[in-house]
Amino acid sequence: MTKKNNSKITTILIYLSFILVVFSFIAPVIFTRDSIFPEIDFTNKGEIGDTIGGIMNPFIAIAGVITTFLAFLMQVRANRIQREQFLVSLQNENRKEEMDSFYNLQILKLDLDNIINNITSNINSLDEFIQETRQNPYAMCRLNRTSLKHYDRIRQIPRKMVFRGFQLYISPINKEWTKKFNQLYNAIDFASDGFENIYAIEKHHQDECFSIKIQIKEELIEVERKGEIILSSMDNFPNKDFKHNVSLLLTEYEEELKNSNDERKEGNFLRIKEILTKFIWSVQYNTGVKNCYDTEYKYIEKVTNIIKKLNDIEQGTSQLIPNLELFKNNMYDKTDSCVNKIKEINNLIDQAIQKTNKHSL
Repeated sequence: MTKKNNSKITTILIYLSFILVVFSFIAPVIFTRDSIFPEIDFTNKGEIGDTIGGIMNPFIAIAGVITTFLAFLMQVRANRIQREQFLVSLQNENRKEEMDSFYNLQILKLDLDNIINNITSNINSLDEFIQETRQNPYAMCRLNRTSLKHYDRIRQIPRKMVFRGFQLYISPINKEWTKKFNQLYNAIDFASDGFENIYAIEKHHQDECFSIKIQIKEELIEVERKGEIILSSMDNFPNKDFKHNVSLLLTEYEEELKNSNDERKEGNFLRIKEILTKFIWSVQYNTGVKNCYDTEYKYIEKVTNIIKKLNDIEQGTSQLIPNLELFKNNMYDKTDSCVNKIKEINNLIDQAIQKTNKHSL
């Protein structure tokens, strides 16, 4: 029954009730008059109250029944209107939820694009760092870093809305959408935590190397000072070649020091190690450590300690590089790497967005 028909019925019933009530007041006058039909005669009436009540009550009762029915009819109509409003409100809420989920997917797509670019940039920087460190384990290589705030932006999107977006728009494309949803957050956590861990490892390595280099520089100053004392000494050493080896060491070291100062960069510890190793080899080959005086032995010991510290740096670097390469492999190079999983999910989201936009046109 349409709203228009309901309105007509309601109007008719209201008028009918009003007419019956009005008629109940004039009915006693009408029915107590002399009738033109002998068969219908109400003139033999009893008490006036009984007469009026007996005549008016049926019409009032009928009007009451009609108004009661009308009240129920209005209640039914009100319930129907309320139900329709509730359904409309529910549909609007569902539509709003769908649109919010869709917009969150679009935002997620933008953030994933930024994360993929961020991972690519960081991996390229990491690869350059590995290559430079492998070529010269003593050099102070810098690992360029970028902000990891892109990962936090994804975590700020309500997971419930992202899940709803996957349910509405990804599920028609991929039946394993719940698995992809979990993979997304696992990959994001792995990437952000992984880069933070790598940065912490690299910083610890650099700090440790820097501390050792400070010690090496102090010991090199001492080697240089002791070497000058040996060269200026008038004592006759049993091995005349020792002074010559010390002289070569200091000459080559000062030349390297001058080159580093001219280029305004850190000393080339790789070259310094070559100079020191060459000195030790020359002394052992030409003289033999056992035949050295105490002064010579202590000098050789200082040079040897510097070489050991340089070896410590090289050993630390040799342990660092495999960890970096393993992370790089899991993050970027493998077929099921973290970035490939993110790209796969990003492509699914892109397909869902394009499909939805196409249907909405």
